[in-house]
Amino acid sequence: MKRSSLGILLWCVLWFGCNGPKAVQTPSSGAEQQQIAPPPLSRAGLARAIHDRVNLVRLEEGLSQLAWNDTLAMIATVHSDDMAANDYFEHINREGASPTDRGRAADYECVQHEGSRIYEGIGENLFQTFHYDSYTTISDPLGTRVEYEWKTLPELAEEAVQGWLNSPPHRKNLLNARYRTHGIGVGISKDLGLYVTQNFC
Repeated sequence: MKRSSLGILLWCVLWFGCNGPKAVQTPSSGAEQQQIAPPPLSRAGLARAIHDRVNLVRLEEGLSQLAWNDTLAMIATVHSDDMAANDYFEHINREGASPTDRGRAADYECVQHEGSRIYEGIGENLFQTFHYDSYTTISDPLGTRVEYEWKTLPELAEEAVQGWLNSPPHRKNLLNARYRTHGIGVGISKDLGLYVTQNFC
């Protein structure tokens, strides 16, 4: 079973958000099971759909839209791919790098000036779900197979954004008036898990 760590709430809220809600149920595997290939899913398309949905929410709240940032999207995608490939769900990666550390490694610094105050560091929201909504294991004379109820791209985008809105630390990040830009990356694991990283500046 995957694990998640909320860390220290204040630290989480100010810089990283908190790890988002995630599903953990997957079909049991077996040599006799016939795995059905999932329908095509554009990771870039899902990231952009989440971007559009986030900006719609911000407009409804009287906030400016977030500009899409290719560098932040790349940083987010690398982290999502790493989580998906190595079965973890954390803001700190396996090398101990925070979102801000990962940004610096990509030659990206986030520094914001607000009056006499200076804010540094990349904000981050995480979300994990599965490509499917449910599954059924069917056994018959032909063997055992798994049939899935797949989620559509718009459904996945809505699920991610609603998951963040329903979590106070994530909502605070998503509706932070100080942020001006963001990037989103999606990773897909072998068990059809989807890992979404949203990085803010």
